[in-house]
Amino acid sequence: MFNPRSLAFLIVVLVALGAPARAGAQLHPDTVSLQVDSVLATDTNQGVDPQLAPVEPHLKAFRYSTYQLVSRQKGETSCGTTTQFQLPGGRVLHLEPRGFDGRMISMGLVLTQGPRPLLSTDLEVRNHGVLMLGGPRYEKGMLIISIVASSPNGASHQALPAQAAPRAPFPLPVVQLHPEIINVRVDSVLASDTNGGFDTQLRAIQPELDAFRYNTYKLISSQDKETPCGIMVPFMLPGGQILHLQPRSVVDQTIAMGFALFQGPRPMMMTDLKLKNNGVLIVGGPHYEQGMLILSIGAHTREHHPTNSAQAETPRN
Repeated sequence: MFNPRSLAFLIVVLVALGAPARAGAQLHPDTVSLQVDSVLATDTNQGVDPQLAPVEPHLKAFRYSTYQLVSRQKGETSCGTTTQFQLPGGRVLHLEPRGFDGRMISMGLVLTQGPRPLLSTDLEVRNHGVLMLGGPRYEKGMLIISIVASSPNGASHQALPAQAAPRAPFPLPVVQLHPEIINVRVDSVLASDTNGGFDTQLRAIQPELDAFRYNTYKLISSQDKETPCGIMVPFMLPGGQILHLQPRSVVDQTIAMGFALFQGPRPMMMTDLKLKNNGVLIVGGPHYEQGMLILSIGAHTREHHPTNSAQAETPRN
């Protein structure tokens, strides 16, 4: 069964380190080399595996005491061709390089477990850069996936798209409008190490927040909006960011939703999500003030009662 919690921390690092691909990027024959490392993060005080030294600064953002390389896989593919990597725990990572402008490699990424996708998104990574995905539970810790993408040709051979950007911030077509009305709630939480404990309004999601390993969680704002499936709604976030959410369908008590996070005119991330009706998805990563901004996203149809974290209805000063 689909587990929305497993998505939460995958998104954390995409927000922090990744970016969406340019709309309409053209395919070209450049070859892209990929390295996928599976890393087990635990609290056993054994330090960082020497083989992970190049990505040690990125790993330490997860705030564990031990990082062990479980597997390392390398592959090579051309733009427009998907390649697969088998991950621990029966998951499969599908990567499809789509374009290269001499500096950034745009890719499609799909993470599956069995026949169902856990995450599907488009992103960009710098040539020879690293992208971190974390979150799936594995053994007694967390499985972190390190993805390094590089192209031997540093010059640009890709003509940038001439067409205008799409009006909506989502890269995929909208599904046919559905009459279901969805209530969407977004809570903004400041996580820091100021020994302030848990805001009492966040008790419902305390287990999920604990995974971020801060000692203080404060509710900054809470917003509720209703929208039919197929209609996008914006949420103003602290720090000038804007979150666009678009419920797309409700199937078997699972809500499919488009997600786009913007800072000014440039999107930080665009992806498609699924969460259970009356479920909660936790998204973290952007730095804010002296800590991290965490978003709690809850969605439910009209006949279900919300269980999201906060009770406040308006932003707090």
